[in-house]
Amino acid sequence: MYEYFTSPRAVAFMRVVIAESLRDPEFARDFHRDVHLAFVHEIAAAFRKWSLGGRAAIDDPEAAAELFLATVLCDAQLKAMVGIPPESDERAGIDWRLACFMRHFAIT
Repeated sequence: MYEYFTSPRAVAFMRVVIAESLRDPEFARDFHRDVHLAFVHEIAAAFRKWSLGGRAAIDDPEAAAELFLATVLCDAQLKAMVGIPPESDERAGIDWRLACFMRHFAIT
């Protein structure tokens, strides 16, 4: 997921989305609803399934999905947009953040 969102293609796409959002706030709201929230709902559905199956203890799957995205992506896409290269140990940082996330939600 991190690699996808920081790829040149995804970064270029987000630049277009940001530019169009500045021109047309309704576009921005529609994009958030149709793209971002759809992605959040998909992750939340997996979290809900894990909780029902006893693989996790996630009381609010939607909020946990938002937190998951923030945990994994942090400010990676912004750094990519301004040309800051990823750190050599980026994966270790993601793993460290995910360990906290997984421990908090008792993900097995």
